[in-house]
Amino acid sequence: MTPEESEQNPPPRRRRNWRSFGLKTLFVLVTIAAIVAAYPHFYRRYQIHKLKSFVDQDVRQLEEDKRNELRRVVNILIDRPIYGWYDRSQYWRVWRIPTPDGFRFVLLRVFPRENQNTNTVKICILNDNCRMVNESEFDTGNSITLRNATLDYDQFPEQPIIQFHMMHFSDGQAVATEYYSILDGQVALLRLEDRDGELISYPVANVGPPAIEKSEAEWKESLSSPHLPEVLSTLAWLGESYSHSGAANDENTPLPSRVKTDPATQAAIAKLAKHEHPWIAEAALYLVHENELEDKPLTSSQPIEK
Repeated sequence: MTPEESEQNPPPRRRRNWRSFGLKTLFVLVTIAAIVAAYPHFYRRYQIHKLKSFVDQDVRQLEEDKRNELRRVVNILIDRPIYGWYDRSQYWRVWRIPTPDGFRFVLLRVFPRENQNTNTVKICILNDNCRMVNESEFDTGNSITLRNATLDYDQFPEQPIIQFHMMHFSDGQAVATEYYSILDGQVALLRLEDRDGELISYPVANVGPPAIEKSEAEWKESLSSPHLPEVLSTLAWLGESYSHSGAANDENTPLPSRVKTDPATQAAIAKLAKHEHPWIAEAALYLVHENELEDKPLTSSQPIEK
């Protein structure tokens, strides 16, 4: 082809590859959609990370801007407002506790004592994704008030327990320390102690949350649980330390009485009275010597001495 012919017949224009362009555009749109869809997840993870920075802190001691930040984080995570973060008279704690069901965030709120009769606390339990598992509001006893709240890591290596340090009034009850655990996503009373650290074995009015809802068979099985806080909680329930011991059966017999008068339960209690953990042995010994069980002696080969 001569130069003259080339000028007269230029090469055809390259057609744009519309198919390639369409695929690239689709890829970009899908990527943007994926980022938008994932944003709430990453945003939530970021808020959870911020909540972890407040773990084990006394909220009353924080500066106002930090307390406001914690309030915003919690309200975002649990999808409902929590009031009182501004009020330094309200005692707040944030914990992250290992449990048999995984880690749990525990938000403790102690309301200002309005009178000398009792102190009210509220505990919110969140799973490790900060979804609400359970919330419980209960009293800490008549004429005593909560002075401090800490975690006890010494009693049960598998799970720290919550320890309430109480302050007394002159006419108050003898409770100096209250111990609680997170069991089945709920708050459970474990033990009450006097000022000398001794077990308070008699029922105390207006202390602790309602007992965890279990069937008669489930309560009996709890005595042989490998999880020691669950065993101790069951012994406290059998000793009726709870303010609410559960519903009565058709014969109007309280559930704790039905469970602990069962021969299999009595045998389990006799065995636990020799347990290597002193708290479990002490709680079981109380049940051994309790009046109701004295009427129906425990099936043990030897008498149990304290």
